[in-house]
Amino acid sequence: MSIEEFRRRNLSAVAIDVLYLFTTAFFATLFVRGFWPAVIAGISMATLLYFAWRSSWAFFLAQLVAIVLAVVATVAGVLPL
Repeated sequence: MSIEEFRRRNLSAVAIDVLYLFTTAFFATLFVRGFWPAVIAGISMATLLYFAWRSSWAFFLAQLVAIVLAVVATVAGVLPL
């Protein structure tokens, strides 16, 4: 994804991308909660990561960062879940 592609994106597309990142972070918090939540969240995160990989490198990287931040915040006890 180039800089021109970022400029062409409208507000609705950005909102959907943020929603995907929020959903990925939510599944990442579930992933560290036990075996069955990890199974359910793992399948869902794999699907979202595959979609991001096929979409763009920047979106894939943003999802990986969201996963790492969510797991760190969950293990540290910062998130309310």
